[in-house]
Amino acid sequence: MLSLKHPHTRRAVGGTLLAGVVAAGLTVGVVGPAGAEDAPDRVAVAPDAQPAAIGAVQADQAQTLRVLRRAKRATDVMPAAAAAAVSPARFGRNPGLARAIDTPNGRGWVVPGDDTVCLIAPDPVDGYGVTCSPTSMVATDGITLGMTSEDHSTAFTLVPDGAEVTVVDEDRTSQQVTPDASGVVAVDAEQVDHLEIATSDGVADKEISDAADFAGSTP
Repeated sequence: MLSLKHPHTRRAVGGTLLAGVVAAGLTVGVVGPAGAEDAPDRVAVAPDAQPAAIGAVQADQAQTLRVLRRAKRATDVMPAAAAAAVSPARFGRNPGLARAIDTPNGRGWVVPGDDTVCLIAPDPVDGYGVTCSPTSMVATDGITLGMTSEDHSTAFTLVPDGAEVTVVDEDRTSQQVTPDASGVVAVDAEQVDHLEIATSDGVADKEISDAADFAGSTP
């Protein structure tokens, strides 16, 4: 998987569209056997800081994301390799509170942390892809994880409850889509240009990058 480095996003209210990237406001990274994902931009702590894991899903996270309100199921238990990819408790995240979701590459998970929400999913090449974002940003823009192999790209977005999502294809045709039962919208990044995520706070325009956009990037 090729990773995005230092993406950014801009938001506005009142229906103005924004410029965004695959993961709004943070860095997407890859976690393999010896890898580590990058931190949300807002975190101003030492890279090796390990705050205590939260003991329960935080109230604003449960209010924002339906998947974190449902009861835990046997299928939510993360395999050891996936749990290790989001451990130790960086950002206060707790793999024991994870909820399973469907992704283009198989079962993934939403992992809550201290004022942070993380996504993890199998990487098409090796290991796992992980991205994290502040809960407040997830509440307005959702959180997206993109996966790029040598010849194909996919992405999925966990959107806040009640958001209206429009998928805009490369040819600029658009259609409104309904997130799945967990609040996930998955797309083929080779075909989709961006997502428009409308909430009461405005519209977030999330550009979806494909393999061609990363030509010459360093894995």
